[in-house]
Amino acid sequence: MKYNRTSIIKANLKNRRIISIVNPTLPKDTPLADSSLWFDPAMMK
Repeated sequence: MKYNRTSIIKANLKNRRIISIVNPTLPKDTPLADSSLWFDPAMMK
């Protein structure tokens, strides 16, 4: 968010629907549990 804050705010993500999809080509060793690596629009203030 440090680099794209303005664009993220303008996108009005907190008022959009989030659709989660499965990515079968994502490598098994992808650190999905490490929340520091992923943007979470629910954390927007």
